[in-house]
Amino acid sequence: MLTPVKNAPFYAIKRQPAILATLRGLVCIPELRVLDNDNNIIEGLYAAGNIVGMCFGYDCSISIGSISCGRAMCFGRVAAKSALGVLETYTWDD
Repeated sequence: MLTPVKNAPFYAIKRQPAILATLRGLVCIPELRVLDNDNNIIEGLYAAGNIVGMCFGYDCSISIGSISCGRAMCFGRVAAKSALGVLETYTWDD
């Protein structure tokens, strides 16, 4: 049900739709450390969320809402642990 907003002050911002997935973002190693164009680690730079590239390959279905939220939460945790030096590493044999 719509109801009027009666009490001032009123504020507004211009909004428009945007695509939230990045294809071909930053190249990272599994610890989410970012690589430069020569595949060398950029010291002190970590990435998380949509900017971590190639998660969707070369195509992404934008019809699935909130698909990137999990990437942001999971990768943010991994990047933070990596930056703090407390990231546990695993192999396929673990």
